[in-house]
Amino acid sequence: MKRRGSLLLAMALILAAAGFAFGAERAENGADGVGRGVTLSLVEPLSEGDAQALLAGEHQEDAAAFTVWGELADRHISDPDLGRSVKADVIILRGDCELILPQTAVLASEDEKGCLIGEKTAWELFGSTKVVGDEVCIGTEARSIRGVVHRPEEGVIVMGSLKGGTEDTGKEEAPCYDRVTLSSKKAADGEAFLMQNGLEGAVLRFDYLRNLSWISGLVPGKWSDFSGWKRNYENMKQDVDRMMRVHKNSLEVCYEKQCVALMWNRALEVVCVWSAVVYLFQAGKGGMVSCVWCKRVCNLSDCQRSEE
Repeated sequence: MKRRGSLLLAMALILAAAGFAFGAERAENGADGVGRGVTLSLVEPLSEGDAQALLAGEHQEDAAAFTVWGELADRHISDPDLGRSVKADVIILRGDCELILPQTAVLASEDEKGCLIGEKTAWELFGSTKVVGDEVCIGTEARSIRGVVHRPEEGVIVMGSLKGGTEDTGKEEAPCYDRVTLSSKKAADGEAFLMQNGLEGAVLRFDYLRNLSWISGLVPGKWSDFSGWKRNYENMKQDVDRMMRVHKNSLEVCYEKQCVALMWNRALEVVCVWSAVVYLFQAGKGGMVSCVWCKRVCNLSDCQRSEE
């Protein structure tokens, strides 16, 4: 009977592990859908002219592809036909849309009359996600919807700053290009980019949330270099503190949630697999295993310590 129970528990744990593995795969795809490259946080946002000037040097020899972008929070978004309106964030960008949204609808780099809209925002405004070709007003500026995105599910994404005024003041929106995302995945390339272009900022190490590869960054050139271990640890701690303190826009919050979900699902998958192996071993021994408490082969239910 106890052997049968162990087998049933092992099967249940294996099924749970499969479920967590599926959840981890979905979370990883979700994280990939909102960015893969290195993202830089700029101390001072770039103006529209500065952003275009920076992009003008992108085609120089050996220059890495990049996208300049930022967010305008809590802007008035409305449907000019139905009269519905919501408050949502607007992501503005210059460059290749696929660098920050690699698995979604594409907004051409020269398209300053179109936009992408999040699924939830589309439902709130139109009652449907089949809205490609419809118009949406951001403040007083109308944009044609080119596609609907799953992540982020709220807000609107546009190419170039908004030339129409806000509904409240009628003034043109000031650009807020405070992020640069590179096609490279190496943090060192991000630091080099800042130096080469005379920009003040820092690399946001979101890659720490994706996997355990950051552990290799702790290892100095020589294992016996204790000062190197300490220095690497301090640098990594500064990176993590910076990432935790920085104000995250809606796209980064979405990415962070997917990465956290990925880590939890992977951890629970490992726990379930390990536990299933223990119960399978117990079933193979007829319910008898080596007890960690009394250090002898016993039935867990009859363990001396279990009575205590």
